[in-house]
This record gives sequence, structure tokens and C-alpha cells, in this order.
Amino acid sequence: MGRLQLHTGFFPLMWFLFFTSTRVTINGHEQLRSWGTSHFDLPVGMHHIQVHFPNLFGPGGKAQHQFQIWAGHTTKLNYSAPMLFAALAGTIREAGTEPIAQLPAGPGY
Repeated sequence: MGRLQLHTGFFPLMWFLFFTSTRVTINGHEQLRSWGTSHFDLPVGMHHIQVHFPNLFGPGGKAQHQFQIWAGHTTKLNYSAPMLFAALAGTIREAGTEPIAQLPAGPGY
């Protein structure tokens, strides 16, 4: 297994987005998520993600991306909503990978 870390954000002048949540679809399964950082545990391999937010005229800021999950690693993605017009496409950028932090072994309680 691996992990996806998705950070979603928007330009503050798009103030109405403070009152919405994002719709994150990974491999066809949609979930509602708050703006900010979310984590998803996923199997190793290629995956497809789509992110958007509700808008008066349908899904706003839609963006899609293919990404790779590596065993024991966190893949980081950043989603940005469009700057000033909700009907435009958002962007998803890769922000690298890093090993999943392991908790140190305890004293053996």
C-alpha cells in the first residue's frame, strides 16, 4: 500500500469557496472533502484523480491527473482552483514523493 496526500486551495477573493467543499474522485469513486490537506490510502500502481467544486452552473474548477502510488511512499498532489472565474479549469500539480513516516518502536509495553 501507499498513500496519496492531496492539498486543495483557492485564491481568497473567490470567497464563496469558503462555503463549499471539494469533490474528489479517485478511480471513479467520489468523496466530499474539505479544503486543505486530505490523505488517501491506495494500492500500488497508476490511479486517476479528478477534483472539482460545486458551482451554480455545474462543476467548477474541474481538473484531472494520472499519478503513481509507490509501496511505502506518500505521493503529494496540489490542486488549485481557478483564480477568478469558477467555470475555468483548475490545476493539479505533483509535489513529489516521500517515504511514509514510521512511528518509532516503543519500549515494549
